Amino acid sequence: MGFVMADLDYFKRINDSYGHPVGDRLLIEFSLLLKEMIRDSDDWIVRYGGEEFLIFISSVDKEALIRKVESIRKKVENNIFCENDFKIRITSSFGLYSGIAEEVLDLEKSKVYIKYADDALYNSKNTGKNKVSYYSEELVNL
Repeated sequence: MGFVMADLDYFKRINDSYGHPVGDRLLIEFSLLLKEMIRDSDDWIVRYGGEEFLIFISSVDKEALIRKVESIRKKVENNIFCENDFKIRITSSFGLYSGIAEEVLDLEKSKVYIKYADDALYNSKNTGKNKVSYYSEELVNL
């Protein structure tokens, strides 16, 4: 299974340019786009804070997780979000951690895995945004 942290790039700029109601609606649209890209029965998404989202994807290996998240990133990048008279293009950054056996998942371990995904997210943000990074012994941009 895998943990994915997702974050909208330049979200403050959107709030400053279009106003907080438009930013709030964009967060809703982003979450709906994420939701349509995962399996309803096995996976889940939660807002983690600000414009960050935590995605849990079960029954997936590292390569499949990377492919899935990269397809989400591209879908966000190619989507046009429409709100009022505004047409807004956004990008998003992602951090991944996988290789977790479902039968060993508990709250304390989950906190560690979320931190790994968050570290990978910050690697994506700090190395150019609009990308996917994977947490291993070294952070890897994909």
